[in-house]
Amino acid sequence: MSIKEPQPDVHPFSDGYYLINGLYVEPSDVELPRVQSNVYNELSETYYNGFDIPLIFRHNGAKYHFSVNDDPSVRSDTIEVPYRVVDEMNIEYVPSEQQFLMAKPGHAKIITDFSQSVRSV
Repeated sequence: MSIKEPQPDVHPFSDGYYLINGLYVEPSDVELPRVQSNVYNELSETYYNGFDIPLIFRHNGAKYHFSVNDDPSVRSDTIEVPYRVVDEMNIEYVPSEQQFLMAKPGHAKIITDFSQSVRSV
């Protein structure tokens, strides 16, 4: 019997977003936010299937959207975020479980087309 790693929980939220629960924010020296490769691929295949665009996230504390990269070394229930972005998110305790919005493909395409609203953190 294999042990299944925890995965984020995704629900429809609005016409433009999915709500993601179950990701712990981990401050890191990374340049860009990142999630585990398996989680990234699962989200991409399930929700962005057929769209060649990056996953676009937003946190309530952030005033902008950001693209998320994948990395196999990240835990499955974690999003590693640059220290400066964690400070901007106004999260008091880290690591802590946070909710994120993930743009639906059509909305993500609009956001990436207007790249000034997607922050390269």
